[in-house]
Amino acid sequence: LSTFDGSAVVIVPRAHASEAINGGFRWRNVLFAIRGVIGLNPAFVLPLVSPGSGKTILAADAVSFQNVKLVWSYQPNAVKWNSFDAHLRSGTDAATWKVEAKNSAVFEEDVVYVSINEHFPVADFYEWLEADVFTDPLVTATPSEATAGTFVIGYQSGAPASAAFSRDIPDMPLFGFVILGSGIRPKKLVVLVSGQHPYEGQNKVALQAAVDWILHSSSAEAEAYRAQYTTLVYPFVNPTGELAGLWRGTAFQPMVDTNRNWKTTETVPSRNRGIDTVIVHKNAMKRDIATLGLGEPYATFDYHQNFGDRPGKPDYLLHASPSDSLSAPPARRLADTDFVPYYGRIKALTGIAKISSDLTTDETLRGMMVGRGVTLPLTFERSVYNTIAGEWTFGVATVQALVDPDSIATILLPEPDPVTTTPSPVTEPAPSPPPPTVLMADTFTGSGSLKGRTPDTTAVAGGAWVVETGTINLDNVGHAITSNTARALLETSGADVEVVGVLNLGAEGIGLILRSADRSNFLRFTLFSHGWTFQRTMAGVTTTLASGKASYPLKANYTMRAILSGPSIILTIDGVTVKTATEYFNEEATRHGILCSNTGVQTWDSFSVRKL
Repeated sequence: LSTFDGSAVVIVPRAHASEAINGGFRWRNVLFAIRGVIGLNPAFVLPLVSPGSGKTILAADAVSFQNVKLVWSYQPNAVKWNSFDAHLRSGTDAATWKVEAKNSAVFEEDVVYVSINEHFPVADFYEWLEADVFTDPLVTATPSEATAGTFVIGYQSGAPASAAFSRDIPDMPLFGFVILGSGIRPKKLVVLVSGQHPYEGQNKVALQAAVDWILHSSSAEAEAYRAQYTTLVYPFVNPTGELAGLWRGTAFQPMVDTNRNWKTTETVPSRNRGIDTVIVHKNAMKRDIATLGLGEPYATFDYHQNFGDRPGKPDYLLHASPSDSLSAPPARRLADTDFVPYYGRIKALTGIAKISSDLTTDETLRGMMVGRGVTLPLTFERSVYNTIAGEWTFGVATVQALVDPDSIATILLPEPDPVTTTPSPVTEPAPSPPPPTVLMADTFTGSGSLKGRTPDTTAVAGGAWVVETGTINLDNVGHAITSNTARALLETSGADVEVVGVLNLGAEGIGLILRSADRSNFLRFTLFSHGWTFQRTMAGVTTTLASGKASYPLKANYTMRAILSGPSIILTIDGVTVKTATEYFNEEATRHGILCSNTGVQTWDSFSVRKL
């Protein structure tokens, strides 16, 4: 029913049936593609009531109408979405409400993708699990792992194409993993879960951010968290529902909501394939919690994203307020002594507003955990549309708030040795030599690929260049050269450093990568013929922090320098300071490198990192 007359695109989303609203139909999400718009700048119109079927978004409430925002990209799996130049809302009620978005300039590519706010690509989530999580030294398989070395705890049944979805859905693997540092003996268990409801796409961003913080943050809060908690993670409960594009259901049974079936007593997944993923996860949780030996979890976090079910309440912990559960039996109440401090900390970090009007029953995951006696069994709902970056910040806050800042020093004290002995006299070893001033330096001698090359000087044993994107080659005369978008980094062991690159501006966009935590989180200082930019990429979303206009002729050499000292950053070009900034993002990250952000021959003469 969607239409395009050359000047306006009317988007009519597919409505979904759901048992949660007794078989009624609504639509929740839009990921829309249109071909043939190169050289055009049509308006994109989204009515909140379908012009064909009369079906509505959500409950057609005013909060949803005010928060829906259309964004666009040339990429089908974008992690960086663009705002339209003009975004209008009109109408007087649900029947006439519509959202309209338009750019002032024409599109430069033939295919454009349009989404409600920032859609998160599921493929990236899987890639993150495989490449970054399962290979991390702090991560091990769960005791419930079905096949050794896979992190797979079981499979969810797929289904052939049907009236509910248009393509065959294969059986999908279900994963689990444990985060526990070597030699650490935490006393409490935290369980993290996401991906129950397919339309709530950004819930996996929040979980990814929480796990990334636990694994990689070097902050005192993160160190205290790792000392206190073992983390058990089930990252994706309903992958077949997501792949089928459903609202709440599974591919095998589209009208079954996984989060209304946790009270099942079935233990054999094949006997109820519509909720087999719930059975697999229940079996895994029972075994994993018992084997880890820490008792019932202290906290269970079920990440959701609700899109307007609670009008007027922007963000909330679902059914989490102790005062609202006082009518429940004592065994089913949340403990004020635990919840109130946690709520205070997460509210300070995010501004979240708690609400509750009823107590979740044991049909939901949270309800099941309440029945098990979990101290903080929380469902995080996000009832407005959020950016990927905003959801990332929120996810970090959910686990960071488990740490009491006033107790960090006590938490990090080493445990006393239970056996008291008189140590034998030992000869004190000679003091280690001070770290070298130059942490790394490279003049790019030799030939071949830069990938895997050990630089001329490095303070990191085994340290070698990692080319994250594109191809970078050496040219035999002491240059690193690329003709495409490329990025290469090196672990230097220093966050407070001076980073210097001597480069030739052969084409637009060349410069430095600073304080990179991973391929989705870093700072960049880039030079163009018309000026420079200083940008932050967080969770794959790039924000320009500062920029300046000046003439830097092509085919000339330039020295770019960044002095990083805590949050203080000084940026210079050929000895001239162009920006002094304060930036706390990735303040302790120690990977730095070089970049080319465009096509065309770009050349680096040298690169070095010196400890301050």
